[in-house]
Amino acid sequence: MKRLYKGVGIPVILACLLIMTGCNFEMLNENNDKDDEADRQKVSGEVGKQKLDKKQAAENEKREHGDAEFRDIFFSVLENGEEVGTFVIDLTKLKEVYHLDDDYEVAILGYYPDYELVDGEPISNSDYPFNPAFIFEIKHEGEEEKLFFNLGSTVSAKDDPKFDIELIDFTLKD
Repeated sequence: MKRLYKGVGIPVILACLLIMTGCNFEMLNENNDKDDEADRQKVSGEVGKQKLDKKQAAENEKREHGDAEFRDIFFSVLENGEEVGTFVIDLTKLKEVYHLDDDYEVAILGYYPDYELVDGEPISNSDYPFNPAFIFEIKHEGEEEKLFFNLGSTVSAKDDPKFDIELIDFTLKD
């Protein structure tokens, strides 16, 4: 008997190790399969979230910001510091051009409902007017000037601007 164990000892130990390793490998594969399935379900859920229809995503975004959406914005147009006219932008029905008295014209060249400045470029984070900004062009008697307006500031494309736009008032959506 002693001889049997001596000659068979190493192969038996190796066989036992192989069997144990095989069992561990199968158990590891079963765990990996479970993890893979969990990962697939997680990815599937994320893809499902991405497939939310746009209306639902927009409603979710609206709820995140609250109900502080602008509806109407009242502006005053100034020429050399003097008011030359006023206009109202209904954010639910934007016009391309607003005509004022004495042939003043204000065109909207750009509109950013939820304005943010990213890498020096204006963008809109959503279609909801939470923080509206505009690029205006004011025209009168052959003169024109471009202005960028966001709540709190107006920037002209010229060093010595002739025209300016000021916020007079606003209303919020109910």
